[in-house]
Amino acid sequence: MGAEHLHIVCLDAPAPANYGGAIDMFYKVKALAESGRKIQLHFFEYKSGRSAKGLEPYCASIRAYRRKGPVSSLLQGLPYIVGSRINTDLAEVLNRDGHPVLLEGIHCAGLLPLLRPGRKLLVRMHNDEAAYYAGLAQNEPALLKRLFFLRESRQLAKYQQQLPKDVPLACVAYNDIEVLRQQYGFTHLPFIPSFTPWQTLEGSPGRGTYCLYQGNLEVAENMEAARWLIREVFAFLPLPFVVAGKNIPEALVQAGAPFSHIRFVSNPDEAAMELLLREAHINVLPSFNTTGLKLKMLHALFAGRHCVANGAGVAGTAFDSAAEIAETPEAFRACVQALWEIPFTEEIRERRRRLADVYNNRKNAEALNAWL
Repeated sequence: MGAEHLHIVCLDAPAPANYGGAIDMFYKVKALAESGRKIQLHFFEYKSGRSAKGLEPYCASIRAYRRKGPVSSLLQGLPYIVGSRINTDLAEVLNRDGHPVLLEGIHCAGLLPLLRPGRKLLVRMHNDEAAYYAGLAQNEPALLKRLFFLRESRQLAKYQQQLPKDVPLACVAYNDIEVLRQQYGFTHLPFIPSFTPWQTLEGSPGRGTYCLYQGNLEVAENMEAARWLIREVFAFLPLPFVVAGKNIPEALVQAGAPFSHIRFVSNPDEAAMELLLREAHINVLPSFNTTGLKLKMLHALFAGRHCVANGAGVAGTAFDSAAEIAETPEAFRACVQALWEIPFTEEIRERRRRLADVYNNRKNAEALNAWL
């Protein structure tokens, strides 16, 4: 391949790599650079504390752009996540040459009509975003946010229907591929797994000391999952249970207050989160939607011991043979109780070997390069 240039347009600043989409983008840039590409990185800068820090050695150039406000998206009848990223300055930079372009997320697909025809393009699908926003609306208690999520879901469904059907969309989960093919009629849908920092299986044999749920608790779905575990599982199961993650709301802390075996760790840094995960005996990770890939589940399977999920948490992934599956509160309680008595072994860890093959950054960079 040599040192062919590649434009990567990130929907957000890729660093720090502390949530699913950022993890995929950050480690994808590294893997593609290591495959021989000269990366011209572009990203939208709209959150304080986010940047491209750490990717400088992997990029030939790095440029940041501002997102638009919501008014222009409303006037154009576009989803906000798309309309706010239609940036003519960025399009002009991309059109100065004929290098391939990787657009991160349907978020950046609004640039497609602005690009010169005939160049190699690939859109990275992090989710079926229409379904994802419908799920956010379903779990959002605040009326205005719920209405925004519902509008965004409807607009995204409409927008995805209108996109050219031959645009290649690289998906992270098989179930997203089926929806995009059957519901929207797209024809080029390669499965290219998420890029992650976890490349070796490291779950320690023996016993941990608690059960763990971890996630960004600012996200309503994660908040609801943690609340469900407290109310339906660990209220009846007096095993040590830790809820860890970003900005744990007081309402969740109050839900766990009556139970002395439940504790909370809010905003752990990366090292603290790794330690929490490695010292847990069981990672308990139900999900309330089937879109995209649950990277926290992948993290737990690579770095942790036992894992329990539901069908939605493993849908369309290679996780189904690596995690225990339960659906009802009773099944979760029974599964957690049984696993609590079982030490984690090297044999159990080796059953996850397929994960290390599927989520191999070097191999998946080669698969991306084949499309670009």
